[in-house]
Amino acid sequence: MPKMNLLDKLAMGIGYYKKEQEPMPEWYLQSAGVNSMGGIPDPSTYGNQADLFRRLSWINIAVNLVSYAAATATYRVKKLEDDKNTDIINHPFEKLLRRPNSEQSQFDFFQNIFGYIMLTGNAYVWLSRESNDQPPLEMWVIPTPYIKPILSEKLGVSHYEYDPGLGKQIKIPKHQIVHLRTFNPNNMFVGLSPVEAVGTVAYGDLKMQEWNTNFFSKQNAKIPGALAFADNLDNVTFDKVKREVQEQWGGTSRFGPMLLRNVGTGVNWVQMGLTQAEMEFISSREMNRDEIFSLYAPGLLSMISPKSTEANARIGKATFTEFTLWPMLQIIDQKFTQNPLPVYGEDLLFIHDDIRVTDKLTELREEDQYAVTHTVDEIRKEYYDDEPIGDERGKLFPAEIKSVGGWGNEDQMTPREHTTSGEVNPANGRESQELKAWFNYEVKRLGKKTKRDFVCDTTPLSVQSIVNRELAYCKDADSLKKLFEYAQSLMEIHV
Repeated sequence: MPKMNLLDKLAMGIGYYKKEQEPMPEWYLQSAGVNSMGGIPDPSTYGNQADLFRRLSWINIAVNLVSYAAATATYRVKKLEDDKNTDIINHPFEKLLRRPNSEQSQFDFFQNIFGYIMLTGNAYVWLSRESNDQPPLEMWVIPTPYIKPILSEKLGVSHYEYDPGLGKQIKIPKHQIVHLRTFNPNNMFVGLSPVEAVGTVAYGDLKMQEWNTNFFSKQNAKIPGALAFADNLDNVTFDKVKREVQEQWGGTSRFGPMLLRNVGTGVNWVQMGLTQAEMEFISSREMNRDEIFSLYAPGLLSMISPKSTEANARIGKATFTEFTLWPMLQIIDQKFTQNPLPVYGEDLLFIHDDIRVTDKLTELREEDQYAVTHTVDEIRKEYYDDEPIGDERGKLFPAEIKSVGGWGNEDQMTPREHTTSGEVNPANGRESQELKAWFNYEVKRLGKKTKRDFVCDTTPLSVQSIVNRELAYCKDADSLKKLFEYAQSLMEIHV
């Protein structure tokens, strides 16, 4: 691969680089020129925003859960061929990501990227390479509070500047940085931190935590107030009362209540502050939590709240996966596809596996309709990415293959259950009859909270796994019938 000559290196040292293959549009360069004069926020601003991760529990929870989940998602490098994406096993870029540098694991690397994006709206990945057409040897995540893009009216982004706080800035060439960022309506060169949208809420929540801590530590959980005496006590008696109140009330942590003479009747307590209940302290913090969770991770609240029902938690998980995790993964997928994958070859894609929750029964119905007008081999290719069977059966429609008959109309068969001794009764030798028995077993137990699992002897493990997974979504006999018809078709197709 070509290396930079001496002139190129000298030009890079003063912030000039070779012109891009495609010239930047004039409006882009003009925008860069305007923003070069104070339009890029000082990186220390991002440091203050990221500090909320340490101080505010709601942001810490949201960022940690999202970055943990996103960092564990499975990715692949694929080759786009015609209309099909083909996996490239052990692609060099995949190998690099498994050990991006000498200090970070793959999980650490991705968690850092997602964490900085969520906290500051920006993530910077440094690539160890000498030119734009070389694959990186290492990849590092640079902390957002220490780096910023340097703009130029002639080049757009001229280079990046790293300032670790020692009074000396380090220039980093543009080709060594992959900048991932969120949408910013006011600046196309840096992302917008979500913290800016919840800044007031976050500040208020921190003050509520501080007040609560002081209330229970310094104030010993005692509401501020005054003791009012109707009598005009003499000074000696009054001083004695003050000493005793101080000793009994607050010790050395705080002063006791104010004492008043010639007020009211008898001895009265005059409250001078609101209680936690009166201030709706807990509900206010919950409102802050809900707003922060809704901004950072839609679906997270109903997914982890102990008050959620099973249905709400399932819907929350689906929402969290589709509107939080999936878009986050797309940011890195499309950015890595753009840079640096092209240096490895043309038409390469960096893709995470689709983790979104889908409607399984709807998919089953779609496949069922597809099977009406397509052969077994076509179904295998479309839905399972399998090779043709290799004989005449692959050219038949599923309906042409001998079936065991309809579901739900046959005589009820006795399901195979565990005996009192723990042994399993002998199984019927035919897989189709076992599926019928399983279907009848599940129909009988619809609506029951607890039940023993049906024990299979002849049904393939792959089919058992699918049925067991989908049973939770079957709420009536019709959905059970559809599921077991699908299971039967699977056994006919995977022959």
